[in-house]
Amino acid sequence: MNYDQALDFIHKKHNFSAVPGLDRMDNLCRELGDPQNGLKFIHVAGTNGKGSTVTMIACALEDAGYTVGKYTSPYIYDFRERIEVNGKMIEKNELSYLADKVQKACINLQEQPTEFEIVTAIAFMYFKNRNCDYVVLEVGLGGRFDATNIIKEPLVSVICSISLDHTSVLGNTEEKIAYEKAGIIKQNCPCVLYPVNSDSVTDIFKDICKRRNSSVYIPALSKLTVKSTVNNKNVFDYKGIRFCPTMLGKHQIYNAVTAITALEVIGINTDSIVSGIDRARAHGRYEIISESPRIILDVGHNRSGIECLMKSIKNDKKIKGLTVIFGMMEDKDYPFAIRQIASAANKMICISPDSPRALDAVKAKQLCELFCEQCYACDDIRDAVQRALSGLGKGTILVCGSFYIIDKAVKELRAQCK
Repeated sequence: MNYDQALDFIHKKHNFSAVPGLDRMDNLCRELGDPQNGLKFIHVAGTNGKGSTVTMIACALEDAGYTVGKYTSPYIYDFRERIEVNGKMIEKNELSYLADKVQKACINLQEQPTEFEIVTAIAFMYFKNRNCDYVVLEVGLGGRFDATNIIKEPLVSVICSISLDHTSVLGNTEEKIAYEKAGIIKQNCPCVLYPVNSDSVTDIFKDICKRRNSSVYIPALSKLTVKSTVNNKNVFDYKGIRFCPTMLGKHQIYNAVTAITALEVIGINTDSIVSGIDRARAHGRYEIISESPRIILDVGHNRSGIECLMKSIKNDKKIKGLTVIFGMMEDKDYPFAIRQIASAANKMICISPDSPRALDAVKAKQLCELFCEQCYACDDIRDAVQRALSGLGKGTILVCGSFYIIDKAVKELRAQCK
């Protein structure tokens, strides 16, 4: 199959309708020769911060001279962002070849795998073929029944920030969600915990670690000194060492010390940790892609993500007038997101993301009008960008609410800003 056929095969599968469990993934991997076996994994779960933490860990491992596989989801610009080795996306012909192998393996399966299970299997095969020294593996949803949890013994399990998201699948309290995330904690394998989760959530992780004889490591906040989080500059000292990460916001400092702790557990040298943390960059995490005009991208889409976005906006002294292009899924806490974002905006421009779960732009606009005087609902991204640029002056454009709107918005912004 060619690349387009490979994507068509992958995307025709479904995720959310499948019964939770690891049997499908186990059967698929067995048909493929269990490509996950023999790889060294750093397994990363959590509600927010997984992608950033994975990227920081991967960059540090690369700087230490290793061949490093990185598996993340979802993507923003190119599907192949999800599967990388040393910062380079999987080649189209390689993805096509591996998708063809999976398709043939599926013929022998009684129950067909989901889209995420197929992509995960492709990633395992690719990382094995590339002889990766380490694989930094991001959990897709939850942990206990996630396809990535087919792996046996990670070098370290990492659990990031926990908050409410996917509550219909994972549970409607942080404690229930924590239990699902804790499913990646393996017997006799060390576990690193994000340092500022609630006590009740942290206690759940500690209890499960104790039952599984898993050593617990939590970053020592007493050894953390935050020097700056304002004017798009993150600077902090941790254990007497200076870090200046590219990724912005105080939450990224907490993600960084979580990544640092995981890297220390597996014995990576300090110089590589510093250089990796400082250069790591993840698309869409309060990402400034232009200064003239000033354009910021943020994919935060749950309560905790929106709260982090608002803190970053508050600390960004370069914002003189905020125009927001906003689109979100209807199954998220959009009333909270709109109340927070629209209250800080001079102009709200609502669009419907390209998804059957999308919040309708008109419905979003009607709610925005309660908090912001200038509100619009646009049928397409071209109209939204035109409205955003009209009268912008020295103001800032923020594109936010969902992974699903970033790619088209950026392409149109670049086209109209030429």
